[in-house]
Amino acid sequence: MGAIPVTVRVDENNKKEAAKILDGLGLNMTTAINVFLAQVVKRRAIPFEIAEQPQFSDRTLAAIAEGDAYLAGEIDLPRFGNNSDFEAWLDS
Repeated sequence: MGAIPVTVRVDENNKKEAAKILDGLGLNMTTAINVFLAQVVKRRAIPFEIAEQPQFSDRTLAAIAEGDAYLAGEIDLPRFGNNSDFEAWLDS
């Protein structure tokens, strides 16, 4: 049986990140998808566990957003030369 084209819609960022990772593994997207589908057929199931995403508190989500903003250069966070300065900042 020959190969046929398949069209799917995926999140753009996920596709870019996956392509980088796959490239590092020596695979292209087509090969990775074929491996996935072959495993679905072989196992008659999804070939990995699908777990519920953890639920984060509002405080944790805010910290993640702040870290993302820092990495994107949108905000500047305080820097400390030593633990004492950090601890003093925490106590303030």
